[in-house]
Amino acid sequence: MSHAAIAEAPRPTGAKPACRHCGAPLGDARMQESGFCCAGCSYVFRLVHEHGLAGYYRIKDEVTAPADTAVFQARDYGWLALAQTEAEAAPQKIPELNLDVQGISCAGCVWLIEKVYLQQPGARQIFVHAQFGTMRLRWTRGKFSAGEFAQKLQAFGYLAGPAGEATGEPESRGLVRRIGLCGAFAMNVMLFAFPAYFGMERTADYAALFGVLALAFGTLSFL
Repeated sequence: MSHAAIAEAPRPTGAKPACRHCGAPLGDARMQESGFCCAGCSYVFRLVHEHGLAGYYRIKDEVTAPADTAVFQARDYGWLALAQTEAEAAPQKIPELNLDVQGISCAGCVWLIEKVYLQQPGARQIFVHAQFGTMRLRWTRGKFSAGEFAQKLQAFGYLAGPAGEATGEPESRGLVRRIGLCGAFAMNVMLFAFPAYFGMERTADYAALFGVLALAFGTLSFL
């Protein structure tokens, strides 16, 4: 399918040219002529439409990460075929597998991964956790290929990996911890400011101490 055959949503008058896939600004004339910031975005854009998944562009964030060159690189998914064999040998009636997945940046990515999975033979259910970058697959024994699904995901810009392989904590979890500490320190500032609100004079015995404590906790909250 040619790019010209794919309808493009009209841009607001005066809007700067942006990549039709990721929304990144298009710098030079060559990019503006093609409509894409890189070969990866051009490839994934075409693939999305060929699989009838253009709804992705109505759900995704306005600007996302450009498609990585990994979409063109060969990867060995032998480890995944082995993991699937072990999962199907387990006693549970419906085999399932937990995996990490890289490249999720918005709700549109989750929607796209789910749709791609459900297009695979033997696929039953998929649970994608965007915050932690994980997914759980459930399929019909003997009819599904986890390796082929991983290859398909890679073509769309998502990389599957063994569960728990990602290093460090998700950024959102660290952010929640920082917000919690900031709030706790800010509450202490309010606590030591209350006496002044209720009429305590600046010359009172503890006024200077309360002021120092409020300043200290305010500084910690800012940091």
